[in-house]
Amino acid sequence: MIVERRYPVEGRPELEVRIATGKVELRPSTDGGVNVSVDTEDPEMTVEQRGNQVIVASGQKSRRWSTPPAYVVVELPSNADVLVHTASANLDIRVPVRNVDFKSASGDVETGEVDVLVVKTASGNVTASKVSQGVRVNAVSGNVRVSESLHGTAVVVSVSGDVRIENADATLDISTVSGRATVTRFVGKSAVFKSVSGDVEFGVPPGTKAHLDTDLRTGRVTLPGTPSPTKEILREMSVKAKSVSGDLTINRTEV
Repeated sequence: MIVERRYPVEGRPELEVRIATGKVELRPSTDGGVNVSVDTEDPEMTVEQRGNQVIVASGQKSRRWSTPPAYVVVELPSNADVLVHTASANLDIRVPVRNVDFKSASGDVETGEVDVLVVKTASGNVTASKVSQGVRVNAVSGNVRVSESLHGTAVVVSVSGDVRIENADATLDISTVSGRATVTRFVGKSAVFKSVSGDVEFGVPPGTKAHLDTDLRTGRVTLPGTPSPTKEILREMSVKAKSVSGDLTINRTEV
């Protein structure tokens, strides 16, 4: 069956979705409201509005036991707050949002522009384009990637998944066991990298003075060539790296 609802909202909308399996897709709203479409065989599926909050939830029995997948499509205004908890359903966000709280055992999350992204997953992948205020991810084997820009504070804990951030003007705290951590361009004030066997690699632009504090038992440290002594110092940063067998590589980017 297909359940469809259209809800007008005033102010910032809040969306809460709790399903077991399937997919959740968020799209831009064309009328300023929150419009919900759910394709499900769950007779206890709830779709309701409480003020500016819209709730989509499987029945309690469906969340506990095996259930057919539910496919949820929600049209949202920009800057909504989003909470999605699933067992294995994926979350695909195609509209700029404010806060995202995603919890899943194996579901992936992919989002474009978001202020704050909070994710807890076992094996799901986490992908974001732009994060303006911060990210906090706790993952076991899923990969984490910020493809364009990251600001604010990032705390990422991953066991075997890789972490890749393209452009970070943020405070970083990245911990892995065997996963690789890569920051293509880092211009933040401080970064902490911790790993057991995973390698760490990050790049800094010209004019950067980095204060390094490293504790690598068997790993190697590779630094960029010595810059010209007349090069103006444009920024300073502190970097701490601790690893058992992982390598640390610092590159110099062009800009």
